[in-house]
Amino acid sequence: MSHDTFGISDGSGQVLIDPDGAEIMTSRKQVSNTGGYRKTEWTLIEGETIYVIGEHVTLGGPNAMLDKKSDLATLLAEWKRDKTVLLSRFDANRDGEISLDEWGHARQAAADEIDRAHLDIRLKDGIHLMRQPVHGRPFLIANREVTALVRHFRLWSWAHLVLMLSALAGLMLIDPRGLTLAQAGCTAYSWFVEDTQ
Repeated sequence: MSHDTFGISDGSGQVLIDPDGAEIMTSRKQVSNTGGYRKTEWTLIEGETIYVIGEHVTLGGPNAMLDKKSDLATLLAEWKRDKTVLLSRFDANRDGEISLDEWGHARQAAADEIDRAHLDIRLKDGIHLMRQPVHGRPFLIANREVTALVRHFRLWSWAHLVLMLSALAGLMLIDPRGLTLAQAGCTAYSWFVEDTQ
């Protein structure tokens, strides 16, 4: 399976699809035998209608998770590495050292720069992504007709229901003497407890 992210458009916008962990249901299947190995390839063709069920997230944009404290520390560390630029920008009295007051101005300038960068990120459109859900919910990519998908999942639902009912019937047909012995044990215990009082 290709792990390449691909994009789809529904007419109202673009969504990227990360296929890692997806169940792919496609009507296009190619089987080939090469060097004693059987290779099966399912393909999705560009321009086909596809259906995707998974977790939708928006990366960046107004929902971006930004850490001002961490970004500020990173920017200040970057400025400290180039002392000549730091001195030229913030050494107001030109004594070759950054005083506490000058460092306060440098921190404020860095904070302002981080605020502007964060605002730019939040004002841009986010990237919409469909991916494998975190808590084991279904992740499906399919190019089959909706009626075929409904028929497929309805068949699986009925099969699971029949299997569950068969298991319950099997449990009910277990040796009834075992159940009677368990009940008899409980009765004897109840009688014993009542007798000791």
